[in-house]
Amino acid sequence: MAKKRFTSSFEDIFTKQPASQGEDKGTNQYASANRKIKSTYLYDEATLDAIKAISYYRRMPIGDVLNEACESFINSFEELDRAKALYESKRSGK
Repeated sequence: MAKKRFTSSFEDIFTKQPASQGEDKGTNQYASANRKIKSTYLYDEATLDAIKAISYYRRMPIGDVLNEACESFINSFEELDRAKALYESKRSGK
């Protein structure tokens, strides 16, 4: 086996990371639509099987199928502005 060449030292593990590398977790996710966030959700088996079948049929990743479905639901949701305002007020603790 070849030796790995690490670019940082052991002490770098314990030092504070620069602001650009992860301190923006509390920022508004609506503003950064292109940023992808990994999350875990539970689906019933029939729904997940249908999602997988659509993904296979359309030859696209499951995440893209879910994004497309969510965007369609969001666009059809009539009280989106009110829901966003309520959510933001809850997050900010008002």
